[in-house]
Amino acid sequence: MKLFEDFLYNNSELLDNFEPESGHFERFENKMKLYEIKRKKSKFKVILMAAIFLIPISITCILALYNNNYTIENKSNKNIAFNNISTEYSEIEFYFENKIEKKMNEFNQLQCFVNESEKLRILNDLKEIDNSIINLNIELQNTSNNIKIINAIITNYQFKDKLLDRVITQIKENC
Repeated sequence: MKLFEDFLYNNSELLDNFEPESGHFERFENKMKLYEIKRKKSKFKVILMAAIFLIPISITCILALYNNNYTIENKSNKNIAFNNISTEYSEIEFYFENKIEKKMNEFNQLQCFVNESEKLRILNDLKEIDNSIINLNIELQNTSNNIKIINAIITNYQFKDKLLDRVITQIKENC
């Protein structure tokens, strides 16, 4: 260590004269600016990537919530009287509506129809059954707890379920 100190002390004039080359500070400043620009670009890329993933997910969630609320409101408006009678009738209604909804999805996904007019005729028949159920629910609201009307609603659900079963089976057999 003593030798090193002596060397520094004896050669201090040589060592003090070494200054950075000309333009050193400018190059250093330019490198710092480039580093700052790259850092800003990388932050922008991270934010952009997050937005690319979050925006579609957010839109999907909002649409799903909106669609779910719309479906719940539609079903609740359609069958107010039937739901108010008892939980047993509500469960019956829930069972048939879910079962029919699954069959409707299956029906809509079938690709091999004989002709379009047949499909429209079937859809019109199903719509008539729905209208009949709605009318029976309105009548049930006015008469409250009329067992004949309740049985008619259940019979309509069963008929719609069996109709969809037969149609789907026939279409699959003909494909």
